[in-house]
Amino acid sequence: MELNGVWKEYDEKGIITKEGKYVNGVFEPTGITKIKYDEEQEKEKQRQAIILLKNAEEYKNIIPEADKAFVAKDYKKALELYKSASDLMMNEKYPKDKISEILETYHANSKFFSEYIKGQYDSLVDDFKKTKSDFKIKIVKGIYTDTYASYEKKPKEASYNCNCLEPWNESYRENALKCFELNKEFYEPYQRAITEAFFKYDEALTKEETNVKRSGGNFYFDNTNNQFYTYDKTTFLNNLKEAKDNFELSKSVKVVFLKALENKAKIENLNEQNKKKTLLKKYLIVYDDLIAKYNTYPSLTETTTLLTTINNISDKVIAYYSQDTKELEKKLKDAETVEQIQLVILGQ
Repeated sequence: MELNGVWKEYDEKGIITKEGKYVNGVFEPTGITKIKYDEEQEKEKQRQAIILLKNAEEYKNIIPEADKAFVAKDYKKALELYKSASDLMMNEKYPKDKISEILETYHANSKFFSEYIKGQYDSLVDDFKKTKSDFKIKIVKGIYTDTYASYEKKPKEASYNCNCLEPWNESYRENALKCFELNKEFYEPYQRAITEAFFKYDEALTKEETNVKRSGGNFYFDNTNNQFYTYDKTTFLNNLKEAKDNFELSKSVKVVFLKALENKAKIENLNEQNKKKTLLKKYLIVYDDLIAKYNTYPSLTETTTLLTTINNISDKVIAYYSQDTKELEKKLKDAETVEQIQLVILGQ
């Protein structure tokens, strides 16, 4: 009840339980209620002080762990730890700044991933289309001119409805790779190298894109629901590098192979003009041996090494046709094995 402008409440025994007054609609405790109110406020202050002290201790322990995760680029863990630290000490600016920095990185990465992956796919497919546009299978007896209509020996098919004349157009890469394995005589090793490297690069891109998408998440901070990718950009690029490098290497195999053919024709022409029969004969022994090894397609790196060796020897032989080779001819006559001939030509 209100008495003389003062509000008082009593219990059944007539003891005041609450008293105060309203000022501009706001209740202000007086008397015993004020005493109780002040006591409760003091207890609350003490409780808050204890919580603040405890939070400060936890904050001191969390921040070093968050910084450690940040340096290690474990941004997802760092983000969670900085958020915990910020919740403990809401007035501290440092964890908020670190959260903003990480989220800014995430947003930049999100844009990078979507644009980079699309660019890589587009570039990869365009590159492969240009590279395979002049692919020709080796001539097999029975083939009609400029057609694949008739073979005395046809390619073995890898599966039902498989066209091993154009393995790179198969729906399943497993069929394409099987076509190469079943029909080695129909393809140049560089064609197989390019196609296999293309599939591996494409597979790596798909895998990395899946990793990026799977790592997406939501993080509520500063009254904003942030969507981000936690996949580290450096890791992403490193994981793709090997596949990309192998694809570039596989394309170079074709260039080196065509140079080997060109050099052989040049040497035969030079020999016809100079009649250095011994040099040509011995050179062809080495050439045929290395090309035979190349045709087995031992591996991408070994194939590249074989063709590079052929061209190094070819360059030497071409240079010899403008030099006095009497001493070289004598050494070549005594050289019988491929290894011996190769060493003599290379001047070793």
